Amino acid sequence: MSKQYFENLPECKKTIIISDTHLGIDDRFSWTVKNRPRLVSFLDNVASMPDVKELVLNGDLFDEWILPADYPAYTDSDEFYRKAARNNQIVVDAVNHIIQAGKTKVTYIPGNHDMLFSPDIADEIFPGIYQARDARGAGRYKIGCQNEILIEHGHRYDMINAPNQVSNKFITGSYPSILPQGYILARMAVTSAAEGYSILQEPDRCNKDQYNAYLYYKDWAVAFGLLPLNDGFNSKILPITIDGYNGYYSAADITPTLKNGEITAYLYPNFQRDWAEIQQINEVCVPIPFCKEAKAEVNDIVSLVDDQAYNQYFQTNKTIDIVVFGHTHDAKKVLYECKGKAKIYANSGTWIDVNADSYTTANFVMISHCGSNNYVDVFVYEQDGSITKIKTEKAAQVPMC
Repeated sequence: MSKQYFENLPECKKTIIISDTHLGIDDRFSWTVKNRPRLVSFLDNVASMPDVKELVLNGDLFDEWILPADYPAYTDSDEFYRKAARNNQIVVDAVNHIIQAGKTKVTYIPGNHDMLFSPDIADEIFPGIYQARDARGAGRYKIGCQNEILIEHGHRYDMINAPNQVSNKFITGSYPSILPQGYILARMAVTSAAEGYSILQEPDRCNKDQYNAYLYYKDWAVAFGLLPLNDGFNSKILPITIDGYNGYYSAADITPTLKNGEITAYLYPNFQRDWAEIQQINEVCVPIPFCKEAKAEVNDIVSLVDDQAYNQYFQTNKTIDIVVFGHTHDAKKVLYECKGKAKIYANSGTWIDVNADSYTTANFVMISHCGSNNYVDVFVYEQDGSITKIKTEKAAQVPMC
């Protein structure tokens, strides 16, 4: 790995953060196959750098979501992750080499696509790894001399992908299930269109409950409009036999529709009423109004998640100077100014083979700890082992911190 950028900082220790490697159980469906050797090359370079004190795996290390609906049902998520690890053994070995060498701490933080990756199985696959977890299926991690750096995946702010222990208790009973709607949407993404369901009309905005339900409906209408289903909207094509579930489900089960004069759905019914409790369980510091969240889901979830660096931390916690998220797959560095002091938000991007839109892949964040100062940059790890720095953005005008 090129060290040209850091040659003037010889005494600095470094923390490297990657996320969203999305290592799958089956290469026919995995998002990360061609980039596996590239990832191993990167990890081998990290292992060879004497000044790297920590490697943080910031969520979606493995992927339990990107499988077609007809993938054989299974009941044991722990065994799923064992098999996924074997399917990506060269990556697992590269991580374990770093851990076993003993000079670099390796930390794992849960993401949404691997929220069922249990602490015991993480320890089994990566002996000696440190795990940063708080609410089930999520985690925050603070580093720095004054705990001024905050790292988390970012999915707890995304209503479709945040761990959900509330909405489907009528199915899962006392089992502490956390699978959110995003899991079902991801599994359904290989099949059916919204056929046979009329488009709902926007209700009176004065009826906040039903207007919020309508915004939630629009989210699914957009999603299934873009992802047509071949097997039929009402076909029970998706077996879910993990995390407290034991049944077959259809796209219709999760899509809000008009029933008895009220907009609701079979799965996650009246979700707009649960959102506040879900955030409380997930330890969201500054609750996000459902209306704002739903609009963002329809328009730009990347912006909503990115904005939480400011809303959850910079605005409310004067001790946090740097926030690093993953989740959005959009690697970036954004500079905020709060009362004359620089605050930095970085996103660690992804390692999937083909990223969306104009986003890059094979990304990492590097934080250089130089005495009391921290220097943050975001890079692309090129195929030849060189690195390209991603340009720093300036935040839009924000209120004073």
